Amino acid sequence: MKVAELSGQLQTPRRCTNQSIQTQRESQVTDFPGHVDQVFQQLNYQRLRGQLCDCVIVVGNRHFKAHRAVLAACSTHFRALFSVAESNGGMNVIQLDSEVVTAEALSVLVDMMYTSTLMLEESNVMDVLLAASHLHLNSVVKACKHYMSTRTLHLSLPGKRYMHCSDQHAAGTASSSRLQHPFLQQYKVLPIKVKEEA
Repeated sequence: MKVAELSGQLQTPRRCTNQSIQTQRESQVTDFPGHVDQVFQQLNYQRLRGQLCDCVIVVGNRHFKAHRAVLAACSTHFRALFSVAESNGGMNVIQLDSEVVTAEALSVLVDMMYTSTLMLEESNVMDVLLAASHLHLNSVVKACKHYMSTRTLHLSLPGKRYMHCSDQHAAGTASSSRLQHPFLQQYKVLPIKVKEEA
């Protein structure tokens, strides 16, 4: 009788339901909406103080310390440069042509990469546009084009580093090679009113 009772108990084991298994496996997912902003604030804090930076971008006589991961995440041009540098022994110093990327434009672009804020002015928009195109920052290129299309820009003719190329005669007489840059010539159809400074 005891054997029969025991065998009966063995034949009806306790079953774990799907619900109990799911309860045991459930995990809590917590979202921290401000986390990314805090991380980038700290990275920018480090950059401005030269802390934990692992690369230097050189433009003319200006040196910009930064984090390779941040620059490479924002710019495919920097990603390619750093990838080549790593394969050649990890060189952390990148020299940019100051005729294509000015120090002032790079400063604006690096600030944007860390803060997501782009500071455009009439005095810098052409340099920022050219630099952003060279560095493959497409969203910045669009922002520059939008800025230029919604304003009457007072850009100086020959004698300044940049100008609008819609005036082909002025472009032909310009002395600076930057004025003849093919990238700038793409934008001669933009609806921008250019006024000469008195």
